[in-house]
Amino acid sequence: MIDNNPALTAVCELVADHGAVAAAIVHAKAFAAEAPCGAEAEARMLVLIEEAVSNIIEHGNTPVSSTIRIEIAAIGADIGVTISDSGHYFDPRAHDPGPVAMSGRGGGAGIALIQAWSTVIDYHRLDGRNTLKLVVANHG
Repeated sequence: MIDNNPALTAVCELVADHGAVAAAIVHAKAFAAEAPCGAEAEARMLVLIEEAVSNIIEHGNTPVSSTIRIEIAAIGADIGVTISDSGHYFDPRAHDPGPVAMSGRGGGAGIALIQAWSTVIDYHRLDGRNTLKLVVANHG
């Protein structure tokens, strides 16, 4: 995943539908229960995965029956996350969320959280798939 041969890695592939958000959280919680990572990084990782998968489902226009692949790796007390999908191109580094919209759902908060709570290591699109790699640092 990230060139340091992490001791613990978990991978899942989910159908890109509304059930993917809950399934991604179950996957991330199972990883967090086994990972030697810090509590702050784990909590932030759960929120960031939920936000990223929600955005893919709601805004990515993913093809029917496509998948979302999530890889999570322990990097010391930090956590590496790689998310791949076949939705529209969207590099969160290039998006300025501006003031976060505070609609009833908190619209706009997901990208702001990704930018504030992680370091985006890479984003690219290849063969019709987006790949986002980020690291969630433990600050606690």
